Amino acid sequence: MSIRWRLIFSLAVPLLLVLGVMAVVDFIGMRANALADMRRDLRGQAVSFADRLDTRFESVEQLADTAAELLQARGLQREQILAVLRTNLTQNKFVAATRIALAPGAARGPEGAAVQLRRGRDELIVEPIRGDFRSMPWYAQAAPRNAGFWLEAQPDPLLDNEPVATYVVPLIVEKRFVGVVALVVRLSEIQDLLTWGRGQIEQFAVVDRQERFVSHPDPAKLLDDEMRKRLDKYMPDHRQKLSAATMDEPLIVPVWIDESTGKRTPFKQQIIDAVTGKNSYWFAFAPIKSTDWLFVTMMPESSVMPELMRGAYRRTAFALIMLFVLLFLISMVSIKIVRPIERVSKAVDEVAKGNFDVEVRAGRKNARDEVSRLANGFNTMVTQIKKQIRALTRETSARERVESELRVARDIQTSLLPQSFPPFPEHREFSLHAINLPAKQVAGDFFDFFFTDDGKLIIVIADVSGKGVPAAMLMAVTRTLIRNRATMGATPSQIVEHTNDLLYADNQGSMFVTMFVCAYELATGELTYVNAGHPQPYVCSEGHEPRLFGEVTAPLVGACETGPMGPFDQAQGRLEPGETLLMFTDGVIEARSPDDKMLRDEGFLKLLKSHRSGQVDELCQFVADEVDRFQAGSPVDDVTIVALRRNR
Repeated sequence: MSIRWRLIFSLAVPLLLVLGVMAVVDFIGMRANALADMRRDLRGQAVSFADRLDTRFESVEQLADTAAELLQARGLQREQILAVLRTNLTQNKFVAATRIALAPGAARGPEGAAVQLRRGRDELIVEPIRGDFRSMPWYAQAAPRNAGFWLEAQPDPLLDNEPVATYVVPLIVEKRFVGVVALVVRLSEIQDLLTWGRGQIEQFAVVDRQERFVSHPDPAKLLDDEMRKRLDKYMPDHRQKLSAATMDEPLIVPVWIDESTGKRTPFKQQIIDAVTGKNSYWFAFAPIKSTDWLFVTMMPESSVMPELMRGAYRRTAFALIMLFVLLFLISMVSIKIVRPIERVSKAVDEVAKGNFDVEVRAGRKNARDEVSRLANGFNTMVTQIKKQIRALTRETSARERVESELRVARDIQTSLLPQSFPPFPEHREFSLHAINLPAKQVAGDFFDFFFTDDGKLIIVIADVSGKGVPAAMLMAVTRTLIRNRATMGATPSQIVEHTNDLLYADNQGSMFVTMFVCAYELATGELTYVNAGHPQPYVCSEGHEPRLFGEVTAPLVGACETGPMGPFDQAQGRLEPGETLLMFTDGVIEARSPDDKMLRDEGFLKLLKSHRSGQVDELCQFVADEVDRFQAGSPVDDVTIVALRRNR
């Protein structure tokens, strides 16, 4: 992506994010206000309709109570009974029928003990109540009471099994139950009352104490317990909440109603549903005090969303128009700013292809603007690169010559060390193997082995202080001195002492050598050795733990003249058949891991214990590989390993 587009996007994206956040915050605020208004309206409607119903039911109660008082005061005669019935129906058209039933022997009134007056199409119809009225709920439940009450809503056989609500008042004369006055209200009348003048209310119903519908827009659902099932499903704790609701503080609760068929709704659709309020409803529950019923109304959140979404769309469209205007202005400015930089970019591409003769003409030499200074700086940089390339070419040539000479030096050094393994195949009394791994191109470690005229095997392993070319040169001199003295029949102590005197006399660089020199008797396994400051070898054999061999018998070689640091003594040891003498330089035990931990003697001994093969070449290679693995392929010192095994 070009810098021009990066500039445009770097400004456009934050603007878009800011506008998006503002739109979301604005929408959330508008949605909260709309829902608050909806809850306020819902509360007002619930209280208004519940109060309207309560007033009607109270009028029914007052009418029944008044009728009962009149009958109790004036006597239970036919004329009084019929007059009371007519008064009930004419004074309150909300009442569908009135009933008066007298207990046996209560009065010498009409031939029938129970009378009902109900509304006909054009007139009032008086009819006796046939059958055993005393077993009917409106009579049977009044006997043990002394005050009026609303009977549970149920189908009434005296009104063609229509669902009705009945208010019953027991007649008490001289503390004795003598009958009842009952006023019957058709449940359909409740719905007609609510439907008239309902305003903006969306959906409503009335439920009784058993949470059955006693009023519902669908007459088929009257006395249905669907409301209880829905409340149990979507509001498990509704009974506790509803018991705390009052006329002044009705219960307003949100309910999520999911009527899906069980199929998983896509995530995108879930987001849309959450924003638009689908399946989210607000319910209002207002108690009707007289009947202990509940008026229930509901409004879906989606009903307030269309206008809200239209406002959000208008704001979003305006924000996008402003964003496009800003992007156009940003594009115009970016072209003017970026075009000179693009010329510099093309010049950089030419330099990347190897063309160092390119030059950018983008401004005056002493110009103060950033682009001109960038162009002038680029031209200066190209000039300096040309000079650096010429100097680097000369240095590379010189370095290649040095590296070539170092490779030759390594070849020469390698040629000084024994190359053929096994070195003495005709001698089956012993096995011998060695490895030399330099840390740099040339090494300061070396090893050597050869036979003297008297048949002894001389083995040397040495480590020159330092690394690189100086150590390699001192290594070559030391090897020559040892060989010359050993071929003259000298003992190991004489060899080391003679080498020390000659190295110290000509050593101006304060360098020194540690070495282990031994003379091995093939027939007996006897070893006569000198350890001049060198790491102690280990003796390894199958079935036994590795152990240290011998001791340090002499000081460092070449550090000072013979005497001040002690004598160059020699000692004796012996290899039993099957035992291997493992010699090595300090590059083994002083190997360092990437986290700067040293292998040390403890780690090296643990390493040797894990090796099981008795072959000297496998032992040397195993040690070299493990040390290299410990150092992660980055050696800090030369590594030399020599293994001598007595076979018989």
